[in-house]
Amino acid sequence: MQKKKIELELINAEHAIIEEMNKHLKVFSKIKDDYLRDRFDDVRDACRRILDNLQKKKKRYKTVKQNQILISNELSTADLLSYSKTKLSGLVSALGGPEGHFAIVARSLSIPTIVGVKNLLGDLKDNENIVLDGEKGLIIKNPSIPTINYYKKKIEDQKTSDKKLNFLKNTTPFTKDRQRIRIEANIDSPNEAKESMKIGVDGIGLFRSEYLFMNKKRIPSENEQFTYIKKTLNYLKGKPLTIRTLDVGNDKKVPSIEKFLSKSPNPALGLRAIRLTLAFPKIFKRQISAILRASKFGNIRIMLPMISNVSELLEVRKLIREVESELNKKKIKVSGDALKIGALIETPAAALISESLAQNCDFLAIGTNDLTMYTLAIDRGDEEVAKIYDPAHLSVLRLIKMSSDSARKFKIPISVCGEMAGDTMFTSLLLGMGIDTLSMSISRILKVKQFLTQINSKEVSKICNKILQENDNLLIKNKLKAYYDKIYSELG
Repeated sequence: MQKKKIELELINAEHAIIEEMNKHLKVFSKIKDDYLRDRFDDVRDACRRILDNLQKKKKRYKTVKQNQILISNELSTADLLSYSKTKLSGLVSALGGPEGHFAIVARSLSIPTIVGVKNLLGDLKDNENIVLDGEKGLIIKNPSIPTINYYKKKIEDQKTSDKKLNFLKNTTPFTKDRQRIRIEANIDSPNEAKESMKIGVDGIGLFRSEYLFMNKKRIPSENEQFTYIKKTLNYLKGKPLTIRTLDVGNDKKVPSIEKFLSKSPNPALGLRAIRLTLAFPKIFKRQISAILRASKFGNIRIMLPMISNVSELLEVRKLIREVESELNKKKIKVSGDALKIGALIETPAAALISESLAQNCDFLAIGTNDLTMYTLAIDRGDEEVAKIYDPAHLSVLRLIKMSSDSARKFKIPISVCGEMAGDTMFTSLLLGMGIDTLSMSISRILKVKQFLTQINSKEVSKICNKILQENDNLLIKNKLKAYYDKIYSELG
């Protein structure tokens, strides 16, 4: 029909496509069934892609050449993911803190990153030669030849060190006294699931589902989400995939959802994570439906972010039952097994009621990044206070121990999936608290596996008990450092 209109009415192809799309919109808008009505998103997306090709639209992101360092006033996580396929050598952002989501994702991609340098940004020029030391937080302008050679050698030494760990890729993680520790990966995409399998993970402890929503003008359709999850499961070959339901808000921006929200005076304390999805049940049910449909292709667990009371858990279970019923009516098959549902402990409130949560969950997980932030009342993305962000603070450690004890009391699994899990400075302490599942960035897995081989579980349990009795945070850090140094001296 549109081909004839183009020929007879002399309209261009773009106009014809828009006209056809609008015609379908009228048809779909009259459909009462939500599932079928939402299929128009797929039609609209296809039309937009065709239009982009016809108009030869270019990506708004610049191509980054090899050995270039990207410097910006502020980079979002969505921006980073758009650049991640390029050959970035490093990132510098004027704003943000080292424990913000942007910095965390950058580390997971093994990209050297420095954030919170707004006072220095004006001194850096395009195409200027610099050395970026992500470990020490150094930016060296116009480095001398000896400095360049020093860092070249450091890079080669790191590559050699990483190669030495390759023998651990397919090994099962055990402590020195043969306690089995589960090592899982934190991922953002199906391709990262594929990479994690190459180093022998026990599964995916954190799948950040929100990254499918980023850099999109519209909310992904159910079919898009389903395909995304199914692809991830195919790589895992039966190993568990723990999907964190949509966790947006604060420093994780999703324009397609933000347009429905009023501006919050404090986004970190506003409508985010589970609060947001329960406020917009249609968005949440679409995601749950995609998860349920994908569940017959693998082992899926649902993890709920920012849970602060049992009523939220019960409401989620009710919504899941509703979605299951809707799928059954449409004769759409899902897994015969009930999906395991867990709460992500990220606030002091959740830790303090962890016993009640444990009674109503299949598992618990601890997000140490947000837990530290909310416990200490520090915005981890704010460079002004980032220096006092301290996961080793006694209050944080006691909340972790409380949550671990609750899980053991009700005999359900518990894991840590925050940055602490991949930091060998804290490995022994977490094991001493009774945590036997650690989920981390892929880049840190082999180092943690190596560290575990020298840890004695009974010994770290005693150390942990002593640390939790301390009142001085400096003494806590000194004890952690002393044991850390002891282990690495034994590793040689």
